[in-house]
Amino acid sequence: MDFAYTVTVDGVMKLRPCRAYPRTRVESLWAGRDRIGATGIAALEIPAADRLWLLFRLAPRDVWMPAIWYAVERSIQESSRAPWVAGSEWADRLVLLEPVASLETCRAVLPILRAAANAAAYAAYALEITVAHVARLIEDASCELEYQRRHAAATKREE
Repeated sequence: MDFAYTVTVDGVMKLRPCRAYPRTRVESLWAGRDRIGATGIAALEIPAADRLWLLFRLAPRDVWMPAIWYAVERSIQESSRAPWVAGSEWADRLVLLEPVASLETCRAVLPILRAAANAAAYAAYALEITVAHVARLIEDASCELEYQRRHAAATKREE
């Protein structure tokens, strides 16, 4: 299919990606495909931030912005449950810990470290969900544009 929101290797190189993505690497990621759409980009085995960089350039802002608002809203909801939120007793305990690695210090730090690890895991998960959500919105918009293009062409033929 010839969807509107797809990109070629040449198209990526025109966007001037960082040094981590020379033409040879982009060609390798495309693996012989002429074009890749949003879901193909979301599936690339590269860091999520790099996939978002390309997805954000693939479609207009109004297409992918709802996914970003959703991700921000979820992050705010989740961060309100985090133990290091300003003013929480956990943040105060972390600041007041002695630098000596005593058993008491280790016991006090363990719940904080667990919470931090859980928050980091959630952040990585949220980023992956955001990539998938952005890709889905772009694919949906691409399908809608293709439908409109074909409908306009069919209407023109009927006239």
